Amino acid sequence: MLRFLRRLFPPGSGATETPRGDASVEYNGYTITPAPEKEKGGWRLAGTISKGTGAERKVHQLVRADTSADREAIVAMMITKAKRLIDEQGERLFPSG
Repeated sequence: MLRFLRRLFPPGSGATETPRGDASVEYNGYTITPAPEKEKGGWRLAGTISKGTGAERKVHQLVRADTSADREAIVAMMITKAKRLIDEQGERLFPSG
């Protein structure tokens, strides 16, 4: 029985597994990349907002207390919050210097 369960759930599977990155969304010259974090009972809103390419690329980490049992819902919420943040703060998202 134990051997059967090990084949179903090999080491490295489950809650400790790193969640996959979701497709990026372009918005007003910024790139929004959702990356929900797996938590007990669901997913936490997380991802990045970036602008530019190569050495000129600026990245803002977006992590919030918002959680949901539905991964797709938290991805949609992350995109909505990121768009609002871009509209409100724009370039101020990225520290200068």
